[in-house]
Amino acid sequence: MEAVPRARLPLIPEPENSLRARRRRGESLCSRQRSEREIVEDRIKAAQEAQNEVFAAEEDVEETKRMLAEGLILADGSQAPPKRKRPSSIRPPGPKKSLGGNDGGGGEAEQARKRMAVEVAEKEAAKKTKAEEKEAKAAAKVAEKEAAQATKLAEKDAKKKAANANANSFEAGAVVEVSLRLGEAYANWYEARLLENNKGRWRLALQRRVAEGDWEPLLLEGRPATEWAKPDMLRPLPGRGDWHPTVDDHCELLFDDGWWKVRVQEASGGTFTVVYVPANATHTVTRERLRPLFTWDADGQKYLPVKQGRK
Repeated sequence: MEAVPRARLPLIPEPENSLRARRRRGESLCSRQRSEREIVEDRIKAAQEAQNEVFAAEEDVEETKRMLAEGLILADGSQAPPKRKRPSSIRPPGPKKSLGGNDGGGGEAEQARKRMAVEVAEKEAAKKTKAEEKEAKAAAKVAEKEAAQATKLAEKDAKKKAANANANSFEAGAVVEVSLRLGEAYANWYEARLLENNKGRWRLALQRRVAEGDWEPLLLEGRPATEWAKPDMLRPLPGRGDWHPTVDDHCELLFDDGWWKVRVQEASGGTFTVVYVPANATHTVTRERLRPLFTWDADGQKYLPVKQGRK
């Protein structure tokens, strides 16, 4: 039997992207790896495009700022009207040279930028100065308030010390004058005898003189038999001294066992007509029932005359 020759098929070229060709080139045929690689490549490409867009937008913003600074466009983005130059009285109008020596708008733009920089610097300086002035005023106000409080405390402490000193200057049983401060229906000063001191206040009993060196209790209508008084309401008995009242002098009148502030209306011989202004009451008395106005200096432990006010 004769052998039958085998038929040979023609050689077909292998496609470049066939699986076999890709295996020979060492490419991974795993669909998952291929998808991940494609996703990464797409993301890298998108990121590069976004970055390019950001760069382009930043360039547009800078260009817009420059054009605004140079006055080429308005705030709404429209083109600014051309500036008219007034002809100079010194020289005829002509092309303006730029700072760099080249014709064009470069020099004007540079000057505009400098002017803007100067204006911004001046505004910042004014703002800073205003803030510093505000802080200085606030600090001065705080210091003034603290000084006022310190002065007030010092005065209060001084008054307290003076009151304590005045309280300690009296003893139980002493005869003093007391200002009860009960209003215009009562005298300015009454004589009283100190009974006891309790926590800086004195309990006392009013009294009136019936003869030289003799006293008896004085009871005011609507008032208790004994009164309480602070040290600044007390003072020693003042001396009479040598004093001659004149018209319009303010003095004190002995009336109803107390001393009332009055004004001299008339002086005739040895008598004086005085008026108690709150009640418009007049009295004609001798010199013995009048005395000058005095104020008691607790610190110096002495009487000081009161300056007369003419009316």
